[in-house]
Amino acid sequence: MVKFRHPATLQSCLPDVLKETVAKCQTMDAQQRMSYRAGRLGFWLKRFASLRSEEQPLKSEMDSEAGAILGGNNILLWEAMLQAVDYPDLGEVDEFKQGSELVGCVDRMGLWLSQFCTA
Repeated sequence: MVKFRHPATLQSCLPDVLKETVAKCQTMDAQQRMSYRAGRLGFWLKRFASLRSEEQPLKSEMDSEAGAILGGNNILLWEAMLQAVDYPDLGEVDEFKQGSELVGCVDRMGLWLSQFCTA
């Protein structure tokens, strides 16, 4: 499988930010991890509350079908979380806000070797 670019270990396919998180958690005991997680949860709950007033106007600008599907999602919080970890492609959030076609032809991205593609 290595010949087909299959990752040699589970960790080799993880993004760097997740590898760093796992390494950090391994240095903490259970109490420290719980305390850290509670602190981060509190931070994001406050951020959620501060973005709530901006979320509804955003969803009201969307077409009715998209608004119905995304009604319970917090797009601005998701965007803030991605920004916090320096996510490299915030265009995904913009596409999510603006909507995208879910059917139709898609260009090949070249992610898989040709053996894995079927016509």
